[in-house]
Amino acid sequence: MVNMLESIPVWFYLITSVIYTSSAIIGFLVSYFAFKAYKVTKNKTHLFLSLSFLLIGLGFVALSSTSIYIYTTLQLYKGSSISLNLLNYQGFRTYYILSAIGYVLLILMYLPKKITNKLFILYVPIWYASSFNFHLFSIVLVLIVMIQSIINSIKRKNLNSYLVTLAFVCLLVFHSLLLLTSFSQSMYITANVFLIIGFLSLLTMLIRVNFK
Repeated sequence: MVNMLESIPVWFYLITSVIYTSSAIIGFLVSYFAFKAYKVTKNKTHLFLSLSFLLIGLGFVALSSTSIYIYTTLQLYKGSSISLNLLNYQGFRTYYILSAIGYVLLILMYLPKKITNKLFILYVPIWYASSFNFHLFSIVLVLIVMIQSIINSIKRKNLNSYLVTLAFVCLLVFHSLLLLTSFSQSMYITANVFLIIGFLSLLTMLIRVNFK
């Protein structure tokens, strides 16, 4: 993303600003309702989910702030600079790191308590925070969570379990589109639409849990 700044039209940053801001808001809502559920159930699954989406939401805040700043700067000064490229890079790097840690927390939801109680340090290779490595890393983690959620939905056969499965299927599609396809503005927007659908599916499930 670093070297593509000048080749991307200004309107694209306006659209991504809206997408990233929406994703951050939905992520924080997921975190809030998951924590609310944790206070009632004392289920660590809800706690890990809350912490995970708090970090993912903060990652999207970094992207949103970056896109808004770049859009307003390009609109005002009709140009770009090395500093904007660097800012764009740092925004994505922050997002990659926070989201990667967030996905690790999702994995912890399904690990046995004996293992999670022994995990004092969450290791994430932050020096590999590049687009390819991040999406590949995310696909592996989300795939594991998705498989487990599919197993749970087959056992429970209720709407909430289906909503969770849909959420992780959409997250897998999001990362797969960005990893397996060459960058284009339309594809990038399509991938993020899947992300938002996934977030909304998870949020719907948590709202249903909290207001039963």
